[in-house]
Amino acid sequence: MRDSVTESIQVRPRFAKDLSHKLNVSEDTVRRDLREMDAKGLILRVHGGAFPVNSMSLLFSDRQEESLEQKRLLARTGKELIKQGKVILIDGSTTNLQLAKEIPLDLHATIITNSPVICVELSNHPNLDIMMLGGKFLKDSLVNIGTTVIDTLVDIKADLCFLGTYSLHPEFGISVPNFEESLVKKQMIRSSRKVAILLTTNKLNTISNYSVGSLSDLDYLIVEDGVPQSTINQYEQWDIEIIHVAI
Repeated sequence: MRDSVTESIQVRPRFAKDLSHKLNVSEDTVRRDLREMDAKGLILRVHGGAFPVNSMSLLFSDRQEESLEQKRLLARTGKELIKQGKVILIDGSTTNLQLAKEIPLDLHATIITNSPVICVELSNHPNLDIMMLGGKFLKDSLVNIGTTVIDTLVDIKADLCFLGTYSLHPEFGISVPNFEESLVKKQMIRSSRKVAILLTTNKLNTISNYSVGSLSDLDYLIVEDGVPQSTINQYEQWDIEIIHVAI
């Protein structure tokens, strides 16, 4: 029963009455299962419905090997958005680390990042100017956050930002589990002309604790091929360019 409930709320919140008709169970059963799933952190209950919650590990070390081949393929497509001579802002994330690994050695560009790991990965690129955003080090995500990072970003206008994200939902938008990190990402969006996200499907149509921005802030969404068209339609209505990657 609970798997059916989770499946039913992947697109948008539904009232208990709607779910009871769809699943052919009582409204009391739906409400009980929603309460139990909310207590276990599987969903977030809201008035009249629920949202699916991303329950991935917060630790970079745990996430680094998850969906690794998918991240590599997303990164190979994402690198095509990077052009010679541009200023590129790369937010710290395990998928964006794979993007850094794909950047060709002959690229002439400026790379700005809050990720020490990405800085090290790009250190052997002779033609890159690399700017490290320094600040408070967030051990779980291996990124620098805080007011120092935000103050530096205020004076920057990057051509393109690859934003790391934990969850993406057509109604709740972009969200992450750490408040301070959400503030840095908000400024990254403001400090960029274009914003792109490389997204594995386990983050799609889920929410986390702190909002970063709405889908209107997003220009490119690079996703695995095979995502249902009904799901894609929810994102295309925000005038986002959806780039599909064969996995």
